[in-house]
Amino acid sequence: MTDKELRKLGRSDLLEILLAQSKEINELKAQVKELTEKLDDRSIKYESAGSLAEAAINVSGIINAAQQAADIYLENLKNSNADLSETQKKCADMEAKSRGAAKALLDKTAAECKAMREETEKACAEMLKKAENGS
Repeated sequence: MTDKELRKLGRSDLLEILLAQSKEINELKAQVKELTEKLDDRSIKYESAGSLAEAAINVSGIINAAQQAADIYLENLKNSNADLSETQKKCADMEAKSRGAAKALLDKTAAECKAMREETEKACAEMLKKAENGS
């Protein structure tokens, strides 16, 4: 409406227009409030999505670190097993040498015992002969 048309209107018509505009303003405010809430909701969702993406990246980083730690552990375990195998071979070699040395000592001791027994038997036989001859 133009200014001229508004001036021609009566008081009741002007009040009706004001009430209609007031009603429209209230409806528009409510609509703005609703749209603002929806916008805030979407912002929160986008922020949450960003947070979820960041969390996924962080979890991925943790998983990668855990995988690296597991790889290092397995590598150390393999090296440890290799060292263990080498140690077991050395122990087996030492055991074989010790068994050989022990067998040599037993054989030597057995030979010495046999010689001592033979000497003792010889000495006993000689003493027995002397004792028989002397009686």
